Amino acid sequence: MPVRFHSLLFQLSSIEPSWENCISFIGSEAFDAAIFTGFLETTAALAALPQQPIPGDDKAAALRKFLINNDALQDATYRIYVRKLPRTFIKFPSNLGPGKLRVLVEEARVNFTKENVDALQEKIDLQVLFVVGNIEAYLKDEATFALEDDFRELLLGEDIGDSRKLAIIRSMDLTSLGSLPSRAGKVGAILERTGADVSVLDAEAARSVILNSAPIRVQISLFNKCQKILGDGDVREILAALPEPYSEIKTGYHTPRIDKTDINVELVRWLDERNIISSWGETLFGDAIRINLYRRDANS
Repeated sequence: MPVRFHSLLFQLSSIEPSWENCISFIGSEAFDAAIFTGFLETTAALAALPQQPIPGDDKAAALRKFLINNDALQDATYRIYVRKLPRTFIKFPSNLGPGKLRVLVEEARVNFTKENVDALQEKIDLQVLFVVGNIEAYLKDEATFALEDDFRELLLGEDIGDSRKLAIIRSMDLTSLGSLPSRAGKVGAILERTGADVSVLDAEAARSVILNSAPIRVQISLFNKCQKILGDGDVREILAALPEPYSEIKTGYHTPRIDKTDINVELVRWLDERNIISSWGETLFGDAIRINLYRRDANS
């Protein structure tokens, strides 16, 4: 068939859908990008081409480049062809919209490098997705990527496993938690759930972690874990900021009652040892804890 008719054959979908024919068309003088894109969207092409491996040799380099750079394809079609590419690309194409970039990230078709992570900095959701998909490589060389704590906080909300989240927390500036309630809550939930060492927190960070976590069971559990970090004044301030009945644990003539649970028993034990409360005991039926208060500060 004369070269001048090649584009017509592809336009009419009158040629066998094979990568060999596609490579020949791309290299011909009659090549038309719009016509070829339309051909790739046809039912015949979508039925045949994905069943064939895309060649990985130099002869097919122009084809592979055309496929990964083709923002004109529908996103679903783009995914089908990109998934078949024989190897990853060095960097993200500069002309692609968010939909195509998401495909490349989800299909792991671009090398995980600092340059490529930085290329997504204006598309934070894709940047997070890219790092999550390569989380082990990121954690092995975290300093190279130089991502800030705001980004690390986003990673804490992803499904990457608690051991990885703890590694991320260890690289964060935890002294800032006192002024960042949302981050403190996320960190607190992970520390409590994993039973991790909380000695890395200072008193202000511990206070923020306790008060910004949820639900109350987690708050009291964290309170117990952090109590050695906290001074007596810190303890009283935290109690006052907790919901009732915990906020009623102060000086006075009343007798607060809290549910009898393991973490509440632990709470009243160390409050008693530190003379924050006068004493404690179980109620008559043993289903609650009765707390006896000092009428004034025991240390005053």
